[in-house]
Amino acid sequence: MSFLQLCILLIPGLLAAELYEKLQKQIYNLHLFIIDTARFTFLILFFNVIVEYIRGWYDFDYQRISVQFLIKYIPLNIVFIFIAPYFYKLIDYFWGRFITGKYKSKF
Repeated sequence: MSFLQLCILLIPGLLAAELYEKLQKQIYNLHLFIIDTARFTFLILFFNVIVEYIRGWYDFDYQRISVQFLIKYIPLNIVFIFIAPYFYKLIDYFWGRFITGKYKSKF
């Protein structure tokens, strides 16, 4: 797994955890989601530039970064950011209910 793939996997998870915390505190709004999505987009592009710099500038393709990134990763990760907090809540429910037997609702 390359460094870029690791960033693509980790950063949406971190944003989803932050979004889940905002949902718990009920301070979530569209403005904060747009800021988080823009932060994620910037970080992925920044890490992509770092990886391309490490590989060497001779095969650096700006068009591949912009077009393929926007087509592939942005819609997929926006969906992931929406789904991940509810998936975490489901895992928390099953872990507390069936494995430890000490489930307490946080909502």
